[in-house]
Amino acid sequence: MLFAAFGAREMDWHKALTGKSVLKVSYYLGDAPWQQRLLAFIAVALVAAAVLTLLLRQAGPLLHHWRRRDPVASSVVIFAVTMFITKVIDRMENLLAEDWGIVFAPETGLLIGSLEETIELSLPLIALVAWAQFRAMRR
Repeated sequence: MLFAAFGAREMDWHKALTGKSVLKVSYYLGDAPWQQRLLAFIAVALVAAAVLTLLLRQAGPLLHHWRRRDPVASSVVIFAVTMFITKVIDRMENLLAEDWGIVFAPETGLLIGSLEETIELSLPLIALVAWAQFRAMRR
């Protein structure tokens, strides 16, 4: 479910129906029809519940295995850190412009975007490596 949500977010499905992001509180306080807001809320809540369930069930064991230098746990941690880094890079340009008035040249923005997208493309590969490691350890 989470990989489907990651893909949907990457394809901008979170704003495809309304033109506004359903991941922002302002969407729910806006003038969209209540049925549309309810459907969006249910979808976002399901993904949030999946993330919360995964964290509550797996965070402890993951950290335990990571400390023991388990390859699968290391790959999962690398996946999470890489995802965090891509999110920071993705938002960096907008946050610097909005909060500090630092505006980059268009070329710099393109460079930052291409770096973020390239790093983001490694996420499925990291997940595939973790899955292969897991399967190899089960044998």
